[in-house]
Amino acid sequence: MTAVLFLVLATMAFVRFFVSTCVCVAEKLGPIVSLQRSFHLTRGSAWRIFGLLAIVVAAVVLLALIAVAVVFGVAGSLPAVSDGSPSVSVAVVLLFLVALPLQFLLNAFVVVLATTTYIDLRRASEGFTPDDIARIFE
Repeated sequence: MTAVLFLVLATMAFVRFFVSTCVCVAEKLGPIVSLQRSFHLTRGSAWRIFGLLAIVVAAVVLLALIAVAVVFGVAGSLPAVSDGSPSVSVAVVLLFLVALPLQFLLNAFVVVLATTTYIDLRRASEGFTPDDIARIFE
């Protein structure tokens, strides 16, 4: 029961603080103020952000399962080592070679998702315009 409560609270915190890094960079605020600002910006949009993140997590889990199945399928078709079992070390290396590029893509996707979410939240709550976005990079 405690683990479930912790998971719910951690998920709620993650959703509410999802755009805090974008706030810190774009608005040049400190860490505590960025967390407070993120909490304020996500008010009223937490379920929508949760839904986006749930879709991303589901897609990542599906991709991971497919990658593991493919890698171990390939490793299983390799010639057996002396004890008759497929080479586990080959499977681990193949899994690493598949997982690493997927991790890079996932990280880039999450950063883009956080940034577009931040811009959308600013546009909805404060009338943020493309000119305002351009000023961030001046």
